[in-house]
Amino acid sequence: MDNRIIEKMFKDRAEIGEGNACWNWVGHINKRGHPIMKHKIPRPARRISFELYIGEILQDRVGVFVTCGNELCVNPNHLELRCLEQILKSTQDKGREKTFCKRGHTLEGAFVKGSGKRWCLTCMEEHYKKKKEKYVAHPLSSRSHCRRGHSLDDAIIRKNGVRLCRGCDKLRRERQKK
Repeated sequence: MDNRIIEKMFKDRAEIGEGNACWNWVGHINKRGHPIMKHKIPRPARRISFELYIGEILQDRVGVFVTCGNELCVNPNHLELRCLEQILKSTQDKGREKTFCKRGHTLEGAFVKGSGKRWCLTCMEEHYKKKKEKYVAHPLSSRSHCRRGHSLDDAIIRKNGVRLCRGCDKLRRERQKK
């Protein structure tokens, strides 16, 4: 593919900052939180950035390493080539911990789970907010009938505050007996 087309696709998916600021990736992100550029086949966005702005990578078993600590950064000034063993060693060193989550939030003051995994506070709040919205019980809501049209006047009220109409409960028990 022509380099101009790849460069245009790359610039569309990166928030290019001024000066030496990070270029945050807003395109696809893989399961590990690394930026990926998808066109026919997924390729690491850092590798594409390095090849576009610095030069071709000629060696085998060499990866593009981000030096700023921002996992979403694709600024070629923040990238360097390292052999895969060096990358693995440097990420395991205590002095080189992740400073950003996979969504780009800072991990400063992160919640540490019992397993040792750190959770970004912003992502954790969003996660539990969504979970709460999904499972929120509406005790004694203003509805007068269930979705099947049964009256909720003499409804069964469960421990979690959810009202269940007697007609639906009767149908459920009859199905369980069969």
